[in-house]
Amino acid sequence: MKHRYPLLICTFIGALALLSLLLLLPATAQSSPATAAWQDKLAPELQEALASLPAGDKTPSTPIPVILYLTSQADLAPAGLPSDPTARRRAVVQRLQETAQQSQAGLLSQLDQLTAAGSVQHYHPFWIINAIALTADASALQTLAARPEVRHIGPDSPVQLERFDQSLLPDEAAIPTQIITGRGQSLPAGLSAWGIDRIRAAHVWRGLGIDGHGITVGIMDSGVDWLHPDLYGSYRGNLGNGSVNHADNWFDAVDWQNVAPQDPYGHGTHVAGTIAGQNGIGVAPGAQWIAARAFDDHGYSAFSVLHAAFEWLLAPNGRPELAPDVINGSWGANPLVSEFIADIDALNAAGTVTVFSAGNSGQTAGSIATPAGYANTIAVAASDSRDKIAWFSSAGPSIFTGREKPDLAAPGTRILSAYPGNRYALANGTSMASPHVAGTIALLLAANPSLTRPDLTYILTSTAIPLDPSFPNNLGGWGRLDAYAAVQTQLTAATGRVQATVRQAGQPLAGVAIRRPTPKARCRPTPKARCRPPTMRPLTGLRWWSASCFWGGSAVTSFFCAACRSKAGNGRCWRWSASGRPTSRPMAWASGWLAVCW
Repeated sequence: MKHRYPLLICTFIGALALLSLLLLLPATAQSSPATAAWQDKLAPELQEALASLPAGDKTPSTPIPVILYLTSQADLAPAGLPSDPTARRRAVVQRLQETAQQSQAGLLSQLDQLTAAGSVQHYHPFWIINAIALTADASALQTLAARPEVRHIGPDSPVQLERFDQSLLPDEAAIPTQIITGRGQSLPAGLSAWGIDRIRAAHVWRGLGIDGHGITVGIMDSGVDWLHPDLYGSYRGNLGNGSVNHADNWFDAVDWQNVAPQDPYGHGTHVAGTIAGQNGIGVAPGAQWIAARAFDDHGYSAFSVLHAAFEWLLAPNGRPELAPDVINGSWGANPLVSEFIADIDALNAAGTVTVFSAGNSGQTAGSIATPAGYANTIAVAASDSRDKIAWFSSAGPSIFTGREKPDLAAPGTRILSAYPGNRYALANGTSMASPHVAGTIALLLAANPSLTRPDLTYILTSTAIPLDPSFPNNLGGWGRLDAYAAVQTQLTAATGRVQATVRQAGQPLAGVAIRRPTPKARCRPTPKARCRPPTMRPLTGLRWWSASCFWGGSAVTSFFCAACRSKAGNGRCWRWSASGRPTSRPMAWASGWLAVCW
């Protein structure tokens, strides 16, 4: 077996250039009935390239990088998987690996022979999708395509991160600032992580006592500067007292020789800061991060490199129990690319949620990138400080389902976060929006670890702040993320947390009992208003009338109540007014009494 990734990016440009030249040549050879069967297994671009070669010339000097997909696929139906999260992850990986081992054995043997003959340069098998990435000449492709276990052969195509420089994002250059260490301090004067404030993440930490502790987020990007002062403490590989474990928490799919986290490009460090950074830049400062580097120093990758990163994240260092709870992918491929559906299906089966940025191609219909456009991911658009969808944010509908995408929006303009070299940067892009949602999922899972991907999608979208009277739509989905409202849905009477200090004459009183008021004492329905939350469905543990009541602050007497001010055409409430007044008193702007039961 010969692994190929350290050399893949270097050889890829030459191979693609060869394919491009071949596509420009006139067709001089026709397929015979005898060759039709194996040629039908080739992707159209490969068929055209081979047909364009001069007669008798089927061995181009530069081998072509391809991915060979096998027919056999593992059965990952939920009904046949264990309910215990760790057991489920192990079962998924075991089934995938057993299927790959059984179906790939003959192919791997032949690949060894072709490698010895010089027809194959490199190859690497994947169990996550039951495929083999290889670099081979045309004669080897014909031989392999003729095998019955081979379903399809496609090009190992490139993928590029959205440009992370001033030509696209004028505010993205690293901003040298005072290095801030330690949690709970203030950012430099004039700089603010406004996105954290807008989604009310701090309300979750301080008011609900939840910061993502116990949850791991996987970052699939250009790497992470693990020594950044705002990321060092939240890196899962940092065991404390100077001890580290990189093997279980870091993987470089671009260059396997890099054994410690790094980020020459800077994109992944910025993403990681928004997810789990300290000092107010991260949504879930109590969560831990691990990372799989899938993009090189210039932001380039390829299908096979991304498959390798997905596979590692499903079983870090071969250990499924170490898989992250949620993965953030601030990258995207062409809207038509279906390449990564199987990877994400496997992750979903194992219980790992994936969040992807919608892309920065502008608001043209159907421009949403993949994997964000898949039905099995959570897709995120970018909003600005005015709560408008950013001009660059890609739009739906999904080409694969025809349904609205993205799912929701999050802050994505002038986002302050970490940058390599103990610096910070302001950046724009849906790449900056997606981490806000991934961090919020970490908060939700910390509040309720049993939540599934459908649960999380429902909660995020049903508590989002609509940005348009007509929603969901193909620009911002259901609206802009509200982390506090989302996490609050999981704090029922059984799981809610209340912290309070009762004082008399300024001095704390000991032994004071705080009791939850009964619905009869506090609740009174509104006689005329008929508004419900945007979902028009009751949330667990709450009985909704015309108002929402949230536990805010540190005392039980501090409530935030909201009532519907205006409705969308479908009858759903899209504009809410809030007040800190007690729920047992009428509001001037509402008809009748406002009430909430919990």
